[in-house]
Parts: sequence; C-alpha cells; structure tokens
Amino acid sequence: MPTLAYHWNTIHPNAAVHYVRDLPVADDLIDNLSGPVGFDLEWKPTFIKGMPENPVAIVQFANERFILIIQLSAMK
Repeated sequence: MPTLAYHWNTIHPNAAVHYVRDLPVADDLIDNLSGPVGFDLEWKPTFIKGMPENPVAIVQFANERFILIIQLSAMK
C-alpha cells in the first residue's frame, strides 16, 4: 500500500503555527495549550561514543488549535 501524503492543515485548517525564540512569548502560548497535546524534542545528535548528548534545541507542542515551535537554542 502506498504512503498517503499528509499535511497538518488538511485535518485542522484553522490551526495557527507559532515559531518562538522569546521566553515570555513561549510562556504565554504554553498557558493556552489545552486538550490532547502532542510533544516532540529535537537536538543535534552525538556521533561519538561516550560523549554527552547535545542540549535540546527545539521543543514542539501541538493541539487542534495551534502548533508551537520553541527554539530553545536561540534563548539566552
């Protein structure tokens, strides 16, 4: 069976995407999350055995109303 093409706005066409690099803005948007929420973390992989993991660079949250992408690596 072939893989079907998928795009998030097909299912939730009114969902807004927020890309955030500012902590107060991220806090405000996180306060508005409710219902079932998807969660994901992204970071640069470490390819050398025994080396520590790199820090988390991006946190993603999503519900039916909005997608929140927080770039932690840009925050100080």
